[in-house]
Amino acid sequence: MLELKSNAKTKEMFPFDFTLQVEYKLDQNQLLIGYRVINNDHRMMPYALGSHPAFNLPIDDDGVFEDYRLTFGPKQKQIKRLGVGPIPFRDGTEAPYPSIQASELALNHEMFDDGLIILNAKKLENVTLHSNQTAHEVKLNIKQFPYLTLWAMEHETQPFICIEPFAGLPDQASDQPTDWNNKKGNNLLEAGESHTFEYGIEFK
Repeated sequence: MLELKSNAKTKEMFPFDFTLQVEYKLDQNQLLIGYRVINNDHRMMPYALGSHPAFNLPIDDDGVFEDYRLTFGPKQKQIKRLGVGPIPFRDGTEAPYPSIQASELALNHEMFDDGLIILNAKKLENVTLHSNQTAHEVKLNIKQFPYLTLWAMEHETQPFICIEPFAGLPDQASDQPTDWNNKKGNNLLEAGESHTFEYGIEFK
């Protein structure tokens, strides 16, 4: 288990007493990643967290990046995307993402040229990275996370994609500082309480 406790340096940027614990467990072919946030302060604490796993594409050199797709489960009629702009801020919009058809998203490098892709994942339980060119696949079980971010380097053709479960969001672009307590996507934790998020990565 890894643990971070608040200190003078963290309080310069985040003025709360907290403990963050991260635990990794291997269960058969699944890696489980758990985050526990503990509010050690005397007041309510806002927080957001997320994970940044990256996966090599193509998997095991089978095919090319554009052969791969993401399948979202359970199947949805539509999945909404949160608007981004200027990168990396949100622009405050949210609308169906037409590139996702029948709960599948075909991948290409150009789709990331406008920055990260943030999906509303409140109704999603998993997302699978796969291709007809290989028997291998990677499945993320993300039921506890309300948002899913997809990212690859803008205007590049690097051989990877990030599939990121998030319990939080970037700030919305504004000339004024964001109020942590009212920020979209933030979590609020009462004094002395704790909260745990967990997701799993299955490898086939």
